[in-house]
Amino acid sequence: MSTSQDTALSASPEFISPFRQSSVHTDFLIRIKETSDTGTHYVDLYTVKALLVRSSEYFSDMLAVPQPPGQTEQFVEVQETELVWDRLLRWIDPFASAADVETVDDIALILEPVKKYLLDKVKPHIITILARLLDSCPSEALRIWALAIHLEDRDLVVTASRATLAIQIQQPWIPCGHELEAIPGHLVLELFRYRQRCRDTLQAVLLQDPSQPSSILYQHWRSSGLSDTSCKNTICCGTSALVSSAAHPQWLGRFMDICITMIDSTPSATVFSGMKWIELDAIRRTSDTCMYARRQILWNFPSFHAGFCVGMNQVVQQVDVPDFLGM
Repeated sequence: MSTSQDTALSASPEFISPFRQSSVHTDFLIRIKETSDTGTHYVDLYTVKALLVRSSEYFSDMLAVPQPPGQTEQFVEVQETELVWDRLLRWIDPFASAADVETVDDIALILEPVKKYLLDKVKPHIITILARLLDSCPSEALRIWALAIHLEDRDLVVTASRATLAIQIQQPWIPCGHELEAIPGHLVLELFRYRQRCRDTLQAVLLQDPSQPSSILYQHWRSSGLSDTSCKNTICCGTSALVSSAAHPQWLGRFMDICITMIDSTPSATVFSGMKWIELDAIRRTSDTCMYARRQILWNFPSFHAGFCVGMNQVVQQVDVPDFLGM
């Protein structure tokens, strides 16, 4: 099936692979059929047969069959573009320069040929790139999750599944990209169930009584110094209005409300670290103490916030990721 993505990533007319040049070592051709307004022509990419056999079970079996009598050139005609095979050959040939693969679209373009030709030697390179893209392009987590399932790499599936928690997934499900369209519906449903379990777990922690020592909010509230917002300025209040460590101040309630709202669509601890200044200021302003105490809250809040984010991340990490590859 041809997609707009395939069209966008097809080799441009100016693209010329260095594998068009033969050498004394090359003994096999990858023949690519190209059709344009001027007609049909073929492009030959030169490689070493032994490298193909070593990298691909598909070519190992195919090239074990004797060539037809009288055929002077050994070649195989393929359907993919020159750009796709240029990238594949760069991974197959250890002496070639590295493949220019920098985006999830680049990986999606070569995924089908990798599976079709059983290029298992190429998979580790793809998995390494996807793991790096998961860090640099977190918004692509859902597509990387789908690609990891196609590649059947369990570790990457688990990592990508957790990364999808940090993005909003539209409901009803509308897949974007061929790799997502090819994912079975029951796996998508299980991903939504996993997100719901993470949401429920985070919500249960946020709804704990913050006055209880077992509460994560209580632990980080105490350790950050926010439990003591007593006013030391007698000119301001005239008294020492100590807020008890067992109390439930208004600002902490406001903080909890904002967090619960945020995880409704994004059940991940990463959303807490991305809270905007206006939200943090709203929390500070709901303090039921004087201006001096509000400043104390403002100064100590970063320490509380950082510890809270780490604690909540540990909570969500304890939720088991489904065995998508075993379903």
